[in-house]
Amino acid sequence: MAKKDLLPKKAKDEFYESVAKCIKTIVGKLKERYPLDSTVVRNAVVFNPTTIVNCRELSLVKKLKSLLQHLMLLKLIPARIANTIITQYSSMRDVAGTLDVTTLPALDEFYFDIVKVPKFKELSSLLKIILSLSHGQADVERGFSLNSGVLLDNIADKSIVSKRLIKDYRLSSNKKQHTVDIGKELRSSYAKARSRYHDYLDQMKTRKARESKETAKQI
Repeated sequence: MAKKDLLPKKAKDEFYESVAKCIKTIVGKLKERYPLDSTVVRNAVVFNPTTIVNCRELSLVKKLKSLLQHLMLLKLIPARIANTIITQYSSMRDVAGTLDVTTLPALDEFYFDIVKVPKFKELSSLLKIILSLSHGQADVERGFSLNSGVLLDNIADKSIVSKRLIKDYRLSSNKKQHTVDIGKELRSSYAKARSRYHDYLDQMKTRKARESKETAKQI
């Protein structure tokens, strides 16, 4: 005797659809935030010894220029030293180009003992920016603190996410509550907030009614 399914086919299809949507959202967020999408990370490959030895200089210089342009926009390096850095990089590559790619040394030995990067003052300053990593977890810990600040009794997950999005935008844009631009789109969205809230309540009411019917059928 075949075992009867506890859930109807429609409920299963809705569940699988919800799971697929959830996975799609997670992947989308990961793609937004993963470091490989960063201009700095993608172009920092020009400082990989293996890349320096194997790749053509034209390709490396193109990536280096893109990296320098991005760092100048972030005001991490002054524009006046960009051309000097490119010249020094080409000189460094001339030294590294004679190395055997199969026996490349460790990163510190490569830069300090072989190519002697300290003699390239401007290039050294760029390397410090690219190869320096933070030892702290301040950003992560700050995120938990922000979460505790927005949590209230009976607050929905959607409200928590919305509050964090607003908070993250303000922090990333260096804005205070009184410095946020209140444009036409924001005023229009605010005017429609109550109607959207009632639409959301109606959707939840319909959803609960549908779930109650399906539960009753199973019983």
